[in-house]
Amino acid sequence: MLGIWLRSADVATLSFEITHGKDLWGLNTIRPQFNGIFNSAMESDSTFVMDIITHVAREAFCRIGLLVDIEGGTDLTASKLVETFPDLRCIVFDLPHVIAIAPRAFAAIEFVSGDMFVEVPRADAALLKVTILTLFIVLFYHIY
Repeated sequence: MLGIWLRSADVATLSFEITHGKDLWGLNTIRPQFNGIFNSAMESDSTFVMDIITHVAREAFCRIGLLVDIEGGTDLTASKLVETFPDLRCIVFDLPHVIAIAPRAFAAIEFVSGDMFVEVPRADAALLKVTILTLFIVLFYHIY
């Protein structure tokens, strides 16, 4: 498959899509088992990253009233935050098929489905955690 992708004139299509007929997000919507594996991987990553963030960036979170967790998945990140910062409220924002199966463990967490490329719910701050292989990049900024 890699050879097909390298010789393809269509540089916008990823090799994953050529192999599976859909991009990663499209495959998640039609294959529940794949979606479950993907969500488990994201939760493992979130556990690791949030243990660090809640200790290192403590000051930043103390001044936030409402935070939107973009691509919040199954709410593990938001749960860790509201456990650590009781005055914080969170919005978990993700695709509809993700929000449909997300557990509802805390009253301080609201669930909103949508597309981050179209619109993101308003909040005091936004959290977007991006995982690329084993490199963890946390983007955190205030929305004014």
